[in-house]
Amino acid sequence: MEKTDSQSFKDRILSEMRTEHEDSLERNFDLAKSYIRITSTGKVQVLAESTMPNPQRVALYLVGKLYARKADVAADDFVTNKELQEELSLPPGSVNSAVKELRDAGILRTENRGRESAHRVNTSRIEALLKQVSRNKEAEADA
Repeated sequence: MEKTDSQSFKDRILSEMRTEHEDSLERNFDLAKSYIRITSTGKVQVLAESTMPNPQRVALYLVGKLYARKADVAADDFVTNKELQEELSLPPGSVNSAVKELRDAGILRTENRGRESAHRVNTSRIEALLKQVSRNKEAEADA
């Protein structure tokens, strides 16, 4: 009896509370493509990155990795500090600072992979992140 009740509750959770990050990616696609491009090899390009604060650049890069993974052109949607340094041309201190700010804000999560840390954007925060980037760009244009 208990197992059935437990399974029933699990089914209820899955049917009423589950969300898929693909839903978030699809819902925010038009806004994301304003700031992100991906290549057929899974590389991510953040558009107009030179005018953005480093945390936004890092966050958009991570969002781009999710799209690249969903398109099956990237093997993983986790990104190491080294990749962020190389792809965004940021020194280690800038990457560390941006990652800490984003992690503290709940925008990304980090997991240890041996000697390296790898980061992934929190899919529930993609929409808010993209809207914030959009507001910042609008404010910049008005200034």
